[in-house]
Amino acid sequence: GTGRSYAAGLGLQNAALATGGRTSPSPFNGETEQYNGSTWSEVADLITDAIGKAGGGTVNAGIAFGGQNSSPAIVTCTELWDGSSWTATTGMITARLNHGGSGLQNSAVAFGGQITAGPFVGACTEEWNGTAWSTGGALSTGRYSTKNFTAHAHNAIVAGGRNPGPISCTEVYTGY
Repeated sequence: GTGRSYAAGLGLQNAALATGGRTSPSPFNGETEQYNGSTWSEVADLITDAIGKAGGGTVNAGIAFGGQNSSPAIVTCTELWDGSSWTATTGMITARLNHGGSGLQNSAVAFGGQITAGPFVGACTEEWNGTAWSTGGALSTGRYSTKNFTAHAHNAIVAGGRNPGPISCTEVYTGY
């Protein structure tokens, strides 16, 4: 319903969420919209309005993490979706935006991104176990704006991205 860029997406083809992102005229948005296979409808907003978040899960049990808020600060915030509202939980170890991320509410992974400390383009990976983040194995090639495909944090494909320009490398992530 609301045009946006840099939003987090999660769910399946006929049951999905789009949350956060950049809209006009406001650069930061916390709206969450749910897709039922044919139409979008607005549901509960994120706690932290942000762009460049990543997410995973389903329309009944999702997760959104990281991003950049209106300060503008790159953030570590992690929020869990229960099908009707967002709840703040333990933040990430490393603040990042435009990172890759996927998985489920109780098992997710964050890849690379634009980070606040160290190199601007990160190779660091974090894994979510349902209650806290831990350091995972590093990517071979640091990147941001990547695409990921996974159903579990310990079994993912990381494809493409930028470092600083477009890259075409693909990595298989199997955990630590």
